[in-house]
Amino acid sequence: MFSDDIQHPLDVRNSQVIGINEIAFDPPTAGNQKYLSKGTWNEKRVIVKRLTAQSRPEQLARQATRWHEVKHPNVLNVYGISAQSEDPQFIVLPLQENGNIGQWITSRPTFDCRSLIMDIALGMQYLHARGIIHGSLKPTNILIEPDGRACVADYDMLQVQPSRSPDAHRYYSPEAWKGTMSKPSDVFAFAMCLLEIFTSTLPWGVLTEDRIYRLVVNENARPDRPDDSEVVGKGLDDKVWGIIEECWDREARLRPNFDIIVKMWNESPAEESYSSGSQKAMPTTFFPDREATTSPVGSRLRLVARNSVRSYATGPPAYHEFGLPSDSASSSSSMTSSVGTSSSRGSGTSPFNSPPTPLTPPTMLVKQLPSRHSPLPHMPSRWSLPTQTPTRQLSADCVAYHNSTRNQTPQTASFPIQEMNLSPAISPRNESFQRTRLPQRSQSAGATPVSGLYSPRPFSPGTLETIMDNATLDERSGRVLSDSGSTISRHLSALLVVQALQSEVNEGRKKESVDGYLMKMYEIAVESDKEAFKLVNAGAVPTLIHLLKARAAEGYGVELVLIVLGTLAHDSISANIIFRTGTAATLVEISNLAQTKELESLSIWCLSRICRTAEVANGLIRLSLPSVLLRTQSRNSPGILPSMSMLCLGTLIQSDGLADYMASMGLITVIATHLRRSSEAAMPNPEDLSAGLYALARISRSIKLAKAIAKAGCVEILAHHLKTSTDPEVLHWSARSVGCLMRPNSSDISKILLQADIARGLARLPTVLPPDVVYPLGSFGFTIQRFSCAEWGGSTRKALVEAGVVDSLLAALRTAADEYQCYDVHIELALAISLLGDVGGSAIRKEIVNAGGIDILKSLSAGATGNPDVSKACNMAITSITGNLFSRNAASAKTAMAHNWNGGCADYHPPCPVTVATVD
Repeated sequence: MFSDDIQHPLDVRNSQVIGINEIAFDPPTAGNQKYLSKGTWNEKRVIVKRLTAQSRPEQLARQATRWHEVKHPNVLNVYGISAQSEDPQFIVLPLQENGNIGQWITSRPTFDCRSLIMDIALGMQYLHARGIIHGSLKPTNILIEPDGRACVADYDMLQVQPSRSPDAHRYYSPEAWKGTMSKPSDVFAFAMCLLEIFTSTLPWGVLTEDRIYRLVVNENARPDRPDDSEVVGKGLDDKVWGIIEECWDREARLRPNFDIIVKMWNESPAEESYSSGSQKAMPTTFFPDREATTSPVGSRLRLVARNSVRSYATGPPAYHEFGLPSDSASSSSSMTSSVGTSSSRGSGTSPFNSPPTPLTPPTMLVKQLPSRHSPLPHMPSRWSLPTQTPTRQLSADCVAYHNSTRNQTPQTASFPIQEMNLSPAISPRNESFQRTRLPQRSQSAGATPVSGLYSPRPFSPGTLETIMDNATLDERSGRVLSDSGSTISRHLSALLVVQALQSEVNEGRKKESVDGYLMKMYEIAVESDKEAFKLVNAGAVPTLIHLLKARAAEGYGVELVLIVLGTLAHDSISANIIFRTGTAATLVEISNLAQTKELESLSIWCLSRICRTAEVANGLIRLSLPSVLLRTQSRNSPGILPSMSMLCLGTLIQSDGLADYMASMGLITVIATHLRRSSEAAMPNPEDLSAGLYALARISRSIKLAKAIAKAGCVEILAHHLKTSTDPEVLHWSARSVGCLMRPNSSDISKILLQADIARGLARLPTVLPPDVVYPLGSFGFTIQRFSCAEWGGSTRKALVEAGVVDSLLAALRTAADEYQCYDVHIELALAISLLGDVGGSAIRKEIVNAGGIDILKSLSAGATGNPDVSKACNMAITSITGNLFSRNAASAKTAMAHNWNGGCADYHPPCPVTVATVD
């Protein structure tokens, strides 16, 4: 059970412990490296690798448990490890007499290397699928089995000890140079390995380490393609070079994962078509799924199926394969054929400069998506439509949720209301979850249009749908356009749409026509907050409320009204208008009596969007909303409903008094139960965990409540996820929750947290984040500030230093410095350095100066011309580190005053659990 895992340290029961006396060593030879010894163990030829003094026995034991479970023909097995009492520690591996791949190829100059490279890709594919990052992939770590098969060795060794190789930097990706090892950095190293395998020379030749750094990081340079006959004879053709170039892309999110690499490597040359006009031609369908996202037809495919190949635990965030659902084979062939005609990535023709390929008019769907919460208010929305340039929201204390679909949709598209054939249908959504690492919505299955509108009939598996014909898709924005000439302006007036809707409702026109205007209103509302406010000012809310009450009685079309109503509640003014009309009571009643989980989720979402002030929260509590939400939690329903209700419970806590009231209702126990149940699941769902952690951070508004949270066992759960999770959302909210538990002079709480090894988990956070994800670093900096103020004594400082938090803080600052729009993250990290430098003493201040922290702070201050708060925070941090006693004290006091002590966790208003998608 989960509780056992977090209460007892990991042991090595599942790994083989080998004593030094059990190995019969061979006589030493001159050619062997000093830390490697050959021998025999259990009648098997082995090689013993002695570890450095920097290796940690407890970490070796942890890694050994993972290695014991690794079984793959292209991954080297680990026979066992030494006992923790041995000095030095060692690892016992199978002896490969053929040596590494470099030695093997050198003795066979005409050998075709492509089969061995495929072996490497398969081995790395397996490791990444198990959540293992190699971290030091290079040809010397690729060995040749007796049957001539390549296998990957020394995987995950960086967790045990630093690399011994003087040439390790030659395989570093840009983010690896900054200390971030990830799955995309393994892909980059794979490309460098391929170059060395084909050329039999080290990447970058005789260049120095500093010069290689400048070429890779600053100049984005890569080695030239070799063209001599010997290299070509080894298999380096256009296709292989194309894979290499894709794998060493500067942007980690643009590199293919090993699933895609294996797929492309298996493609036969006959299946490839090449673009013309370039000496180094690339296949037109070199990455067909990625091609689909940039072609006119591809933008349609993105809305049909957005399946992430891997999760954060099993693959890097950039790896998304946009394919079709397995149950859509009939449509797959036609769509794929269209994609194959799109221009190649390397061509200079934009898909938007020429008319799109004629297509069958698509179908408009309102789909219930699998649960994927945006990382609350500052994170990129995982439910937003994918774009070629993802946007990120950064501040942990951002005052309002920024709907990414509004930024991604520059124009309001129109469709002919009078020609629509609207035929909505409802069926239960698919409860399977797909996890993603970029701000893109994932979906596990396509929807099949069915007839009948919200009719009381037996439900069949599928998704909530509203089908709209005679529409096409804008390739840039993903919005719906008319397939025939529309008489409605693209920049349609919000007032005209509201008046038209009111006319349709008053005259009792067809419900399909009313739904058409509702969809148009939704299109305008998601364009921007300004447009949404125009709709509110035009009088849309009373009409929507009338529709909501009428349709709730009829049992028809309530979902669509809820979607539009919740979208319009984008700020406190709009939310108050909706609340004061008595709509909240209707929404609570719908939630309480809903016959489907979809309808219940939508009503809870609307209530969460309305709750933006303490006044509204008190009104919702008087309507017994907490009791309704707590009953939802007690049912433990699968899917998004428990997460949505938990998020709403957290949003209800708008003041210290409300936090105490919700605690008296048993919310802390409910949160602890939710987190423990989610953590004990066979495959923990990050959406459920994030929702529970958000509620935990919201309710922790006093030392008394923090102690109750610790007593409920939540601290151990937080420590567990900080030390084991690789999902940015879970790490972000775990760190935020830890910070919210502490207040000034809360030494008891800080001791409880440090005893649970929270400090080591925090130090780990910056090292496991994907290279293009920085928002959790804001919560990391926030929590370091709280630790610094919780106890002014030396014990906290000592614990943080021993856990490596100072080094991690500097690494986080370096990483965030490259993201020039991450102003709120910069502020949090600068304030953390300021406070830690003050309470940490001269030793920490000296370490920060020697590590280049002052130079980074000065650079951030100079570069933040558009945000004076960043410059102010950086200057305070510089003064706290380099000033005299009096200036340091003044800067530290200003920093403590600048910290957000009011709760510490901003409101989060989740995006709609139902969205609009367009499919053919």
